[in-house]
Amino acid sequence: MNHSTVNPIKTLMRLTLCLFVLNSHLSFATSDEQIKQANQLYQQLSLSNEEPLKQLKQIAKQGNARAQSILGWMYVNGEGVLQDYVKAYLWFSFALVQGDEKVKDGLAIVQGEMTSSQIEQAQALVAECRENQFKGCD
Repeated sequence: MNHSTVNPIKTLMRLTLCLFVLNSHLSFATSDEQIKQANQLYQQLSLSNEEPLKQLKQIAKQGNARAQSILGWMYVNGEGVLQDYVKAYLWFSFALVQGDEKVKDGLAIVQGEMTSSQIEQAQALVAECRENQFKGCD
């Protein structure tokens, strides 16, 4: 494989993620301070430091659509986490429920990459996390 080849889908997803992060003036049933905190945590993320990810997930579990959307894009791109379409689907689904209509594109991208088995697994995870109020949904 030629490593100099640019993957247009991955580039588009990264640009979309950047737009979500930079567009911090939008609020979906959250305070400006929570959005600022979610964006700051995203900037601190790395695979070697799990504390910012843990904090971002905590904010997402409290219903912060911005944090949920960021987590979805992180899992799509494998940025700060291992790539996982099932978890991306999970977080995009919750962000959509919170009113973030922009994640519909993310859901479409993820579903296009998933097998039917993975989609079923993701839907079951969404239901389980909703029922258990995110307990065990890391």
